[in-house]
Amino acid sequence: MRILIVEDDYFQAEELKHILAEQFVASVIEIIATESAFRGRFEEIATTPPDVIVMDVMLRWADPSSNLPPPPLDVENEGYFRAGLRCRRLLAADERTRNIPVVLHTVLERADLGLEVPSDSHFLYARKEAESAHLIELINATFHARAVFSTRVSQDAGRRDQVFISYSHKDKRWLLKLRDMLKPLVRLNAITIWDDTCIRSGTRWREEISLALRSAKVAVLLVSPGFLASDFIAKYELPPLLQAASVDGLSVIWIAVSACLYREADIEKYQAANDPARPLDTLRPSEANRTLVRICEQVKEAMLSQ
Repeated sequence: MRILIVEDDYFQAEELKHILAEQFVASVIEIIATESAFRGRFEEIATTPPDVIVMDVMLRWADPSSNLPPPPLDVENEGYFRAGLRCRRLLAADERTRNIPVVLHTVLERADLGLEVPSDSHFLYARKEAESAHLIELINATFHARAVFSTRVSQDAGRRDQVFISYSHKDKRWLLKLRDMLKPLVRLNAITIWDDTCIRSGTRWREEISLALRSAKVAVLLVSPGFLASDFIAKYELPPLLQAASVDGLSVIWIAVSACLYREADIEKYQAANDPARPLDTLRPSEANRTLVRICEQVKEAMLSQ
């Protein structure tokens, strides 16, 4: 477990670190002492998020000895009294960090925090005057909940039971046409479709995509210049899909949407679902529909195969 303590009182921070280290023996505990340091390390926090953050609300902007420029306007206007809430707002505004559980560990009453306190499951509150057992109980509950979620993700990842559609946002109209054509199969529960429009607001999108990739039995690739140009697809989507095709029997069905340099890409070794010499965007609407019907029949067959 990784715990981040955000506390500007040196002795309180060290005492809290000692208490948590005794309770969570294998944990890694770090301390950030000021609001400016928290903002300065935000990218690091977002890249490798801690399992829980224990944050004081009243934080000074910087150490008295530091030669920092004047604080931002929001800090000057609100003062140190709201520092922890500002840090919490930064976390909530970034999709990489908005789901990190935050325990506001403060001398303030809950009512003193005002309406800025979010009413979601990722916000927790503990008074400093209370016994440390209450704080430990909150952290334990948070860690248990995340462990249960990780277990569910792991279990779900073992079942490949859906169609993953990978596409460039420049080709979204073809995604919509394909989804419309597949809809009767979805309604009959013959297939389940996943693409990035299924990502729920407020969730960790990288985790959702990773789970969907591990759950795919069939991958449908809408191949075009935009698809091949996408660094995200090339880095995060294609490698696990092609690895699963090689090791786990994932079926790869790629659709020639537009003329492109597909022969220079890894997908070249897989057979296209339609004729790459006559991509979808060169066909008349009626012919494109007939081609999509044949492609959807291939998807159904691949999903029903053992």
